[in-house]
Amino acid sequence: RPLAVIEAHIEEAMNQAFEAADTLGAETIVLHAGRYEPGGRAAAEETFAAFLDRHNDPRLTLENLPAVHAGCPLLGNTAGELAALAGTKITRFCLDFPHLACTTNYRQISFAEELARFEALNVTLHHLSNVRRGSITDEHLELDHPEGGLDLEAVFSRLRRHPEIPTVLEYKRDPAVYLSQVRVFARLREEYRAGG
Repeated sequence: RPLAVIEAHIEEAMNQAFEAADTLGAETIVLHAGRYEPGGRAAAEETFAAFLDRHNDPRLTLENLPAVHAGCPLLGNTAGELAALAGTKITRFCLDFPHLACTTNYRQISFAEELARFEALNVTLHHLSNVRRGSITDEHLELDHPEGGLDLEAVFSRLRRHPEIPTVLEYKRDPAVYLSQVRVFARLREEYRAGG
């Protein structure tokens, strides 16, 4: 699509998001920094900064993304990258655990070490599901999925340290999955609270 069409779509979507948040009295609007063409990271960062100049709202909460999706690199994968993108415009962050796992799998770095770096950010929301062991793609798997590879011990350790931060379970399939996963979440929380 032509750039002008993409930009118009983004402006319309943001206007709709702000209107919906105003109508609902929402205190949080979760924002993704987006994707870019290989080799175009610097330009994408400049575009995102200009976007924040146009859409400066204290409800914006910047979420970390996986390093890649469908072959395209994404912006804002780690705590350090989120802080750099946010500058002084965004002060709140959403920590998506499976997105971080996908990033650490892709970059072959430590999940626990990258997770610890989020302590430096004002995280106000957690997103949680599971990923396959070694996967770079977030499939929004159940927490108890047999091929799950998320470091649940590290995740629940963080949740235990930050009980004031809401956790949202994210699944893409049958809504009935949520009911069963709330129970799984409660069980895992108790298991890891007891030492694991």
